Amino acid sequence: MSSRVRFMLGIVFSGLTLGLLPGCSDNSAAEPPREKVRWASLRVQLASGEPQTGFVPMTDEAGRTVHVGGDVIFDERDLVAARALHARDGSVVELEFTRPAAARLAEVSEANLGALLAFVVEGRLVNAPKIVSRIDGGIAYLSANLDRDAAEKLARRIHPPEPAQAAGGTSDRPRAAP
Repeated sequence: MSSRVRFMLGIVFSGLTLGLLPGCSDNSAAEPPREKVRWASLRVQLASGEPQTGFVPMTDEAGRTVHVGGDVIFDERDLVAARALHARDGSVVELEFTRPAAARLAEVSEANLGALLAFVVEGRLVNAPKIVSRIDGGIAYLSANLDRDAAEKLARRIHPPEPAQAAGGTSDRPRAAP
């Protein structure tokens, strides 16, 4: 079993043990969860439209190829929430970052104006928008031409594994290695 799979299983089992997942309660350990939840891995990395040393080419569903850097700036543990938002012209997934990650997002975006920010979910490039300004407020959007159902499913899959973060807390878990 790969270390990534073991890590993801550890998150799920930790959530079950602590009664944090939907359908679980802290006083009914013998009761199975109502819904099996598998959190999707999310990586946010710098990217470029041109080949660069140490960057790996990735192609999104629309056929656009970008070159993604090796350093993971954010992952699913840096999120407070992932929500699908809908409008007449399509749907997006709103990613809300923890306070420490929001500060990092502002710094990274300001230092890398003109670069791309790749959002990789379970090893697949979902979106790589160009950074056009400093991103304040800790909110980013995945707008990869998603229909309503796809946006809802994606938001549910990358929702953060620790609901306690919604209160503004941070994870005590060490960051994943790139």
